[in-house]
Amino acid sequence: MTSKLYSEWLHDRSIHNNSSPHQPHVQRTTWEPPPTGFLTCNLEAALFDDIQAFGSGFCILGEDGIFIKTRNCIFNGSPTPAQAEE
Repeated sequence: MTSKLYSEWLHDRSIHNNSSPHQPHVQRTTWEPPPTGFLTCNLEAALFDDIQAFGSGFCILGEDGIFIKTRNCIFNGSPTPAQAEE
């Protein structure tokens, strides 16, 4: 089942990045602070196919990089990787 999820993830990434699904694109990024008075929100998802559930989490950072709020939740269901991160 893990290989199926990995294949779906690669396919979704290839559509999003317009690249081959067999060669994942690796891009290094560094955190850049938002403009003064703004926040940054990072969202991630994880799929747990063995229990037909998925998790979602976020963290909000201030302009100085300090954590302001984090939250995570587990939901029932088996979405695709793209659906879980929507």
